[in-house]
Amino acid sequence: MESTSELAWFRSEVLRSIVQLRSFARSLAREHFGLAGVLIVVAAGIALSLTIDGLVLAAKGMSLENFVSRLIVESVLLGARLAVSAAVVALVVFLGARATMQSEFTLDQSFNAVAFAFACFLTAVGLTSTAL
Repeated sequence: MESTSELAWFRSEVLRSIVQLRSFARSLAREHFGLAGVLIVVAAGIALSLTIDGLVLAAKGMSLENFVSRLIVESVLLGARLAVSAAVVALVVFLGARATMQSEFTLDQSFNAVAFAFACFLTAVGLTSTAL
């Protein structure tokens, strides 16, 4: 029996955005994810940063233990930068939709569409990490 907590809902929505892309995209017009959209972008940025930095350090033969605090701080900062970038892209998409007279499209829906597109980063990072 699946837990009804927010974390379980968030996990199922991220999984659905990866596995059932078309049905998830159709449901974006009806739902407002709020903080979940921001969290997926930040998590994707953190995961991407940690994976790339870990691979670079491993390729150079350096120990990860010496750089743990720096890796954590830089990954959180990349997550924040990615969230801001997603917001800017969402604004451009929203203004483009507004210019083409599609008024049913809101800024919140635009951000959610862009934010959940970053879920593929989490999948790619997971596959890269397990391949090592």
